[in-house]
Amino acid sequence: MRGKGTLLGSGAIYLISTILIKGIVFLTMPIFTELMTVEDFGIYNAYMSYEAVFSIIMTIGTAVVIRSAWIEYKDKFEVFEKSMNNVLFLLFGCICFVVLGIEILTDGMVSRTMGLNSELLVCLLFHSSGYGLVITMTEKYRMEFKAIKVLLLSLSITISSIFVSLFLISFVNQKYVGRILGAAFPYLIFWICYFIRYFFSKQKADKKIYKYVLALGIPAIPYILSENIMLQSDRVMIERIKGAYEAGIYSAIGTVASILMIVGNAIDSVWAPWSYKKINEGKLNEIKKISTYYYVVYSLISIGFAMLAPELTRIFTSKEDYWNYTWLIYPMIIMQFIYFSNKIPANLLLYYKKTKFSATAITITALLNIVLNFIAFKKFGFVAAVFTSLICMSTFSALQFFLCRRFEINLFYSSKLIFVTVLTVVVILLEYYFMTNILGRYAIGCIGVVFTSRICLKEIIKMKKKEKH
Repeated sequence: MRGKGTLLGSGAIYLISTILIKGIVFLTMPIFTELMTVEDFGIYNAYMSYEAVFSIIMTIGTAVVIRSAWIEYKDKFEVFEKSMNNVLFLLFGCICFVVLGIEILTDGMVSRTMGLNSELLVCLLFHSSGYGLVITMTEKYRMEFKAIKVLLLSLSITISSIFVSLFLISFVNQKYVGRILGAAFPYLIFWICYFIRYFFSKQKADKKIYKYVLALGIPAIPYILSENIMLQSDRVMIERIKGAYEAGIYSAIGTVASILMIVGNAIDSVWAPWSYKKINEGKLNEIKKISTYYYVVYSLISIGFAMLAPELTRIFTSKEDYWNYTWLIYPMIIMQFIYFSNKIPANLLLYYKKTKFSATAITITALLNIVLNFIAFKKFGFVAAVFTSLICMSTFSALQFFLCRRFEINLFYSSKLIFVTVLTVVVILLEYYFMTNILGRYAIGCIGVVFTSRICLKEIIKMKKKEKH
């Protein structure tokens, strides 16, 4: 019962913190879309896409490593932390040396290719490293079920980022520069504090752990990196190929749709450490039960979100430029739903050390996404990006399904969940069909919620009967 209490308590705090923090972000989004031009918004989001990719390289998947290390090095986790930090700061130094060396020798080729200047490139490197360290620290707190610390850390970063961004935007001509520096500021401060703590730490490192970090972290990089490339490359490619205006439109609609991803990540942040613990305890049926609950709940949230999508888009964006492309949010919602469906099996494949197969699958789909974008952009414009991403995400989901079947990891997939997936997608498509008919859209949404809830209730009753027997 203690485990359940810990799970529920942490889950409640994570959910509250997610709503609170992202609520702040989304409430301030209309302010930024009003203060910044569509082009500024596009450049800023392209920068943030680069930051997401660089942060993975900077931390070599240590957030993933911590999940395993928490089990194997729990009695001497401080030694593991010191050893891991040695690896991270050495890697940071090497990446800075290579990137800035190329930047200097080629007279700014790196920054020009990315659509930035040299100063913002330096900012990007420290921002990415700081973000990676925050994620690493957050993952440690999650494994310890210290949800309050996660909340306080996330809240302080979010609030300081918003206030510094608003302050800088009011003083600079290029509004995107103020937004970028504001977003980077709390991570730069965190990086400095983290480095000072690391530098003055008297804890001894263990060279054996270096190999452990690299052995687990490096194989995880292709998976995490390819996942982010698949999620972020469209924004960068739109900005580079079609221009900042189109990137701004796409990014704004994508940001509204990302509410679903945020909820999914909050669920995963609780489920992942808990499921690892339950696998160690041999309680596989409990994993299957809880994951089923989570998935059905997320299905209900997705249907409800699609029902409210047009109204939410108008609330969170301040210009008519964005409103003309509201319809794009529906394929984005389906993509976010499919993305979440990959989360639970991905964690299981990671636990059972089948990452190279999963990494191969997502690398193929990420490359496919880039190729399809190049082809589709010429004929259909930037709106094609959402459909190419949806195709690739669906392809990856199918590949991961077959991987789990191949390795007999059957803790998640079932015929009922496949039916729920199909039903959810159909309901969202019907809500899109009735997008301009608010009564029809709300009616479809409510019917979808009722049907899905009924399936969930039947599944719960079925599982309870099995537990009794």
